[in-house]
Amino acid sequence: MRHLKAGDPAPDFLLPSIQGPAVTLKQFRGRRVWLMMHRMSNCTHCNPHHRTVMRLQPQMEEAGVAIVEVWATTVDKLQRTVGRTQPTFSVLCDETAATHRAYGLDRSLKRLVDLRNYDMIKEGFAMMGARGWISEGVMFLVPAEFLINEQGQIEQAHYNEYMADFLSPESVLQWALDGH
Repeated sequence: MRHLKAGDPAPDFLLPSIQGPAVTLKQFRGRRVWLMMHRMSNCTHCNPHHRTVMRLQPQMEEAGVAIVEVWATTVDKLQRTVGRTQPTFSVLCDETAATHRAYGLDRSLKRLVDLRNYDMIKEGFAMMGARGWISEGVMFLVPAEFLINEQGQIEQAHYNEYMADFLSPESVLQWALDGH
């Protein structure tokens, strides 16, 4: 898969939301977007990251940044896991992973078992319990994040080197505040 890079247009999508009507990326034109592409609904890497995102949400809103998470799973499975946290930003389902492919996400067993994931996996299992052992989506997808400008162009594309290699909250917050 070809990775997207800074300056590329962010591919549009139309995806079901756990909060109601389907969402397109295009509907956020005029706003900056922090777009996250996550794995399955009970991912022991993505759920701790989701919790971090929820803590940053007030600051992102204040800076005018829209938060969008896309998960490679079904609406039903996502409502039973992430939906319990009652996010007020867009949480979308990409059941076939077509949008994940459009954004060039990799698949990797090696990056799944990378020892640098250990601390986040431990945190994820504390959150997910036994459900963390069950595949509720696309298992080997490697997460990625995209910082998108008001015109729909990617300013930063971050493809995780290992599953828990998310952008630091500080760097995303700095990006949000720089554009404010």
